[in-house]
Amino acid sequence: MKGGKITIQNAEDIQYSFENICKLCGVPESTGYQRIRKWNEKGYLSVMESANKGGKKPPKLTDKDLQELKKHLEEKEYWQTKEVKRLIKNKFNVDHSEDQIVRILRQKLKMNLSFLYLKKKVSKTRKYQ
Repeated sequence: MKGGKITIQNAEDIQYSFENICKLCGVPESTGYQRIRKWNEKGYLSVMESANKGGKKPPKLTDKDLQELKKHLEEKEYWQTKEVKRLIKNKFNVDHSEDQIVRILRQKLKMNLSFLYLKKKVSKTRKYQ
């Protein structure tokens, strides 16, 4: 019943403690107290505004930004994750971790990643392993 409504017409209708009402609504007691304070200060609408705030954070890069990024990435054949990170920071002023860059490239831009492995130089006598 998270986020459900409880209506009380008379004080005599209350059969539950505040703690139980919070449990029924699926909110911690601290949130319940915050909502009561807001109700007392600003009225019913202020409680409804705060109750509907939830959800995901909006993405830092918009769809338009992602399309522009893809165009930039297609200009060059190979990119390192650090280079893509730098490009996003310079072009869009957004700072992402390298892991997030990889997720953006794979999931949002549907780009495949390939890893280049260079052979290690072992010694002067044996050139490559």
